[in-house]
Amino acid sequence: MNFVIDQLFYKNRTSQPGNKPGFINPRLLLLSTALVLSGALFAQKNTKEDGQTSSMNNKESLLNVGFANPDIRYNQYWRLQDRDVSNVGNVSNIDGEDAPTGKIKLADTYSLFSWKGERVFMQLLVQANDRITNLQVTPKDLRLLKAAAGNASNNTGLVIKAAQVKSGFVRYVLSNGIGKSGSGCGIDTSVQHLAHIVADGIDYAGRTSVSAGKNQPVWVSIKVPANAVAGIYQGILSVRYQSAKGTSHTQNLHYQLQVKNETLPKPADWKFHLDLWQYPGAIARWYQVKPWSKAHFEKMRPYMQMLADAGQKVITTSIINDPWNGQTYDPYTSMIKWTKNKDGGWQYDYSLFDQWVSFMMGLGIDQEINCYSMVPWHNTFTYYDEASAAQKKLVAKPGTPEYGQFWKGMLEDFASHLIQKGWFDRTCIAMDERPLEDMEKVIRLVKGLPHPFKLSLAGSYHKALDREIYDYSITTREHYDKDVLERRLKAGLPTTYYTCCSEDHPNTFSFSPPAEAAFIPLLSAARSLNGYLRWAFNAWPSDPLTDSRFGSWSSGDTYLVYPGPGSSIRYEQLIRGIQDFEKIRIIKAALKSKDNQVGLQELEQALQNITVKKLRAVGAASLVKEVEEVIAQY
Repeated sequence: MNFVIDQLFYKNRTSQPGNKPGFINPRLLLLSTALVLSGALFAQKNTKEDGQTSSMNNKESLLNVGFANPDIRYNQYWRLQDRDVSNVGNVSNIDGEDAPTGKIKLADTYSLFSWKGERVFMQLLVQANDRITNLQVTPKDLRLLKAAAGNASNNTGLVIKAAQVKSGFVRYVLSNGIGKSGSGCGIDTSVQHLAHIVADGIDYAGRTSVSAGKNQPVWVSIKVPANAVAGIYQGILSVRYQSAKGTSHTQNLHYQLQVKNETLPKPADWKFHLDLWQYPGAIARWYQVKPWSKAHFEKMRPYMQMLADAGQKVITTSIINDPWNGQTYDPYTSMIKWTKNKDGGWQYDYSLFDQWVSFMMGLGIDQEINCYSMVPWHNTFTYYDEASAAQKKLVAKPGTPEYGQFWKGMLEDFASHLIQKGWFDRTCIAMDERPLEDMEKVIRLVKGLPHPFKLSLAGSYHKALDREIYDYSITTREHYDKDVLERRLKAGLPTTYYTCCSEDHPNTFSFSPPAEAAFIPLLSAARSLNGYLRWAFNAWPSDPLTDSRFGSWSSGDTYLVYPGPGSSIRYEQLIRGIQDFEKIRIIKAALKSKDNQVGLQELEQALQNITVKKLRAVGAASLVKEVEEVIAQY
C-alpha cells in the first residue's frame, strides 16, 4: 500500500538500547489506569505536514479532524495541560519516536493505491478542544470516477460498497519498553509499576466520547473486492459527533483510491508461510465459557477468522500439558488425553485435538498442524493413571529408556489416527528453542518409527539439522547457509525466521514503531525466506484492554489482537507487509517471464536496504515506503 500526501511530517528515528520512556509517577498508577480506561478508543491516520500548529478545522473549534500518519502512535493528549490532574508525568512515545504534540495540521484529503483483493488502510486523528460525545465515523460507498485504460468505458455508478470499509477507534494501553540490556526479555519486574501509555488496539465500537485536550485516532481499512473495476474511486468518511451542549455536527473527509489491474490472491492462497501460535485457553477465560464447549468455539471463531484473513498456514496444537513451562497467563493444556490402563497399556483420546483441527481447517487454516511438544522446557509429562485414579507425572529426558517407552507407542498410535483422518502428511512434531543434543535424540526416535513424522523447529540455526527439519524458523540474528537456503527453497520447504522478546528491533511490541510490523515480512523477502513465525497471537495477560504488559517481557509480546474482537496497529501493519511480500513475489515472477532484468534489478535494489542495520539507522517507515514506491510502478 502506498500513501500519497503532500509531505510526510514524520522523520523516522529509532532508539538505541537503554532509551527510557517517560514514566508515570509510581504513586499514580491507579490514576494512569483510570486514564486508560476513560481514554478514547483506538484509530490511526495519515498526516500531511510536520507537527505544526493550526486553527481548528471546525468553525466552532470543537475539534480538529483529518488524515494522519499511520506510521505514528499519537500521544493520548494533544493539549498537555488537560492531563495535568495530579502531574501524571510524561506519556510520550518511546524509542525516540515522540509523536508531535499540540494541534496538528491534518490533511483534508488523502490518496492511496491498491491491487484488487488487497486490504489497505488509513488513519484519522480527532483532536478535541472541548469534550465531544457520540463520535462516529461512517463510510459511504466509493464511486468510480474514472476507469483504468483497458476497462469497460461505461462504468458510471460502479461502486465499492461502504460495507467494505471498516473504521475502529484506537485504544490506549499501559506499556513499558526495552530493558536495560537492550532486549525485551528480562524486564526488571521490581519497576513494573512504572508505565507509559501508548496507542495500540483497535476497537470496532460504533461510537465513543473524547475528553477535552485528548487525541482520538481512528483506523480505517478498505477491503477492495477482487472483482472491482480498475480505476480511480472517490470515497467519503462522515465524521459525526455532539458537543457538550448536545448540538450535532458533521464533517466529511474525502479520499481517493486508485485500484490497479493486478489482483492479489485470496489469503488462503498466499505463499507467505505465516505461523502465529494460537491460545484457545485465553479466549475461554476472557469470556468465562467452558473450554472446548460449543460456546467456546463460537467465541474463538471471529479471532481465528482474523488469523485466516492474514494468511495463517499453521494450526497450533498441544499434545502434552504445559509444553512451555507456564510462560503464559492461561495454562496450555493437552488436546490429547493420555491414560495408562490398569494392565499397563495405554490409550489416547484425540477428540479435543480432532475438534480443534477440524474447526481451524473449516476456516481455511489447513496447510500444517504443529504438535507441541516432545521436548518441553521441563521434561515433565502428565497422564491419567487408571490404577490410582489420579493424574501422575513422568519426568524423563530425551534419550532415556523411560522417555522412549513413553513416546514410541503413542506416536505409532497417533500416526495411525492421523492417517485415518487424512492429516498425517501435514502434521509435524514441533520443537521450540531446545538444546541441540535433546533435539537430535528426538529426531532419531521419530525417524525410526514405521511412519516417521515431519519435524518443525523454531530455534537456533544448526546446519546439521537442516535435512531433518521440514519447517525451520531461526532467529532474526542468524542466517541460513547459502547452499542450505537454496536447497530448502527449491524443495518448497517452509524456511522462515522469528521474533520474540529478545529483539528490540524489528518487533511487534505494543510500543514498537508501527511500520516495523510491515518491515518484518519485507525482511523475509530481502533474505529470500518464505515466511515468519511469532509465538503468540492471543496469549492475553490479565487485562489486555488496559495493560499490555506481562511478566518480565516487553509489553505486547504475548498478543497481537485484543478482546472484542479487536485488531491492533501492529497487526494491521503486519498484514500490510505480508501483502507487500505477495506483490513482490508476483511481480518478480512476471518480470522473470518477460526477462525484464532492469525491473528485477530495481526491485532487488529496493530490497537491499531492508536490513536490520539499516532499520536501526533510519527507521522502518521510510524503508517500507521505498519498497512500496517500487511496487507501485508495476
